[in-house]
Amino acid sequence: MENLINQDLCYGLLRDFTDLYEKGQNNLSIIQFLDEELAKYNQSSDSTELTSFFNVVKILKSFLKGEVSKEGLVFFIERQNIINSEKITSLLEIIPHSFKGSNISLQQDVENMAEVNVIVTTYNRKRYLVDAVNSILKQNYNNIKVIIIDDCSNDGTDQLIKELYKNEVKVTYLRNKINKGPGFSRKMAFENFVTGEYVLFLDDDDYLIDSNYIISAVNFHVSNPNVSFVSANVFLEYSKTNKFKITNLKLAEVNNRCDYFINFEKKGFKKPFSTLTTVFKAKALIKMGINDMKMVNDSSIYLRALLVGDGGYLNSIVGVYRVHGDNITYNLSREFIIENLQEKMLIKNLAIDKYKFNEYTMKEWFDNIAYSTIWYYLCNSAKSHSDFLSMYNWLRINCPDISNRILVDYFVKRLQSVKKFTGIYKIRGLRKKLRFKI
Repeated sequence: MENLINQDLCYGLLRDFTDLYEKGQNNLSIIQFLDEELAKYNQSSDSTELTSFFNVVKILKSFLKGEVSKEGLVFFIERQNIINSEKITSLLEIIPHSFKGSNISLQQDVENMAEVNVIVTTYNRKRYLVDAVNSILKQNYNNIKVIIIDDCSNDGTDQLIKELYKNEVKVTYLRNKINKGPGFSRKMAFENFVTGEYVLFLDDDDYLIDSNYIISAVNFHVSNPNVSFVSANVFLEYSKTNKFKITNLKLAEVNNRCDYFINFEKKGFKKPFSTLTTVFKAKALIKMGINDMKMVNDSSIYLRALLVGDGGYLNSIVGVYRVHGDNITYNLSREFIIENLQEKMLIKNLAIDKYKFNEYTMKEWFDNIAYSTIWYYLCNSAKSHSDFLSMYNWLRINCPDISNRILVDYFVKRLQSVKKFTGIYKIRGLRKKLRFKI
């Protein structure tokens, strides 16, 4: 019943949307119409059953504002699974690729296209990998090289890739003899196989949906020579429920390197989702010391890149970040976390010694990063009390000013968990256990 209601409403909405466009209504008038539709059904007693309808309204508004291309619009509506692809294509046939004023720039000098290298690291995800690689090959940009680093998969990835792309000159496939981890693979690929002016690090479970994104990112670099990278927005795909969510980083078009670095991941300075939309200048990666990095993960790459240049941003949804149980960020080891923090410590020292950041400011900066990193690990990946002790002992040595804070917050979290699942009497025993072990 819910799907039928959503189907009828969405079909009628798309038809009205197209009619208004055909009649020459301007964007503001159409957005006003969409807002009125949203308000009308928000007050309905069945509003909780109209999620797909509300999502379609939101994506149509984003399209009118130039925040998503027609490709992204059609992709998102199709993924609501309420109207078949043929009907969507027919209804939106007269709608242009993007509205005037869109954040995507499509100009390109075909004869002087700079080379773009896309490094794709993979391990036992052949079901996702093909989507990632094909999304790059579909880009309307000819001078692209895709470098696939297979981290010794045992699920048949090598046979599949060799078969699918054996005649594709843009694809280079490499395989580690033993499993080395994604950071090692990214670094090895960059050091040995990157020849382009621009580099994109793409995880095997993510993919682009706007075929003109690489063009726009390169053009942005050309127009803004002081940026180290340019990023954009994504849809979040929740694989278990097959639901999609619109995101918006709400960054400035050009973000001052010092401001972005100091306030990284705070309000107004969000970190892009992974690196799937981020096109880096290869020279900036070399200047920031990628070859010296102990861990080549996304946060560290961004932070180092901001030491040498500004951060660029296109307010457009161009890719999909998959959220599933196998995401690396939900399966982190404590060894990984400590290595990650040691890399951040190197960045802190680099900022002070080479780029003359204030020492006190950088101590506060590192304390905040250490707390957020460890707290994320404890909430999402830690499996045992010994995992907590390992983090706590590292903090006592390296960030003593926040060690007690993490102890109290963790203790409160455990108390809440125990109270919720096993009752109040278990709390006393847990309190004694924690006090004894620490």
